[in-house]
Amino acid sequence: MNRIGDQLGPALPVRLFLVGCSRSGTTVVQRALTDNYRLYSLPETDFFGLAVAGGVGALCCRFGLARSPRIYNRALDRLQTLLGVSRERAYGVQSRSMQRLVAHFVELLDGKAAAEGELGWLEKTPKHFRHTRLIERYVPQSRIIHVVRQGPDVVASIRDRALRYPQAFARQQAPEYAVKLWNRAIHAALRDAEDGRALIVQYERFAQHPREIVDSVGAQLGLPPREHATAQRPEIVRATERWKAGVSGEIKPAESKFASLFDATTRQSIMSQLDTRSYQALVEHALGR
Repeated sequence: MNRIGDQLGPALPVRLFLVGCSRSGTTVVQRALTDNYRLYSLPETDFFGLAVAGGVGALCCRFGLARSPRIYNRALDRLQTLLGVSRERAYGVQSRSMQRLVAHFVELLDGKAAAEGELGWLEKTPKHFRHTRLIERYVPQSRIIHVVRQGPDVVASIRDRALRYPQAFARQQAPEYAVKLWNRAIHAALRDAEDGRALIVQYERFAQHPREIVDSVGAQLGLPPREHATAQRPEIVRATERWKAGVSGEIKPAESKFASLFDATTRQSIMSQLDTRSYQALVEHALGR
């Protein structure tokens, strides 16, 4: 795991964004960090994904503009549900200014964290890796953690989930989907790491040495420790997300399903498409080489 730089010393309230490719272990890392540090957390908000909503939205964001209320109200509706606040509170801002919308998002999470007696919050939406520059631009004191996992294992895990839950992930059964997603996530992580804007947590190292990695993250980001175990853990998984079962169990390396799910020809094709060179560069950067 690489150091994020001296510019990210202790600051309150803590505002953490945990991102990464789907099936990379982000939920397990989320649980470990909220168990050990005074951080409020919640299920995935997908705030930036819902508010930006595609290529046109990304173009608008470059000029500081949000999409129409019909689009961004989906993000506010999700927040209302997850935070348990009134509709009036959740929809407190109606603006075409992306800065104002994000400020409202931050205000809601800051308020919830304070109400829960925490000193900050951790928002975990894996695909927010697409929006880390937007986060840096509009969220003061924001800190980003990328969780990365070896490509073949991620591709196999995404396909396995799609096979077990086709109603939710039918279009993800083709390995090309997972390959493209993993490559994009690795490229974003490498860019952010090289710019000194993010921490990198390697899933394999975390699963082998969770205490070491958790302590390192806390030390580098100046996170306020949780001195006593909470009587009730914060809910970070929605009841409908059955594929995340077991997140509260013992932390241990997940079994690779790459060989069992793909034949030799498909495995070779997948390996030829994965940008393993960028991944290796990311690993070396994380290790300080």
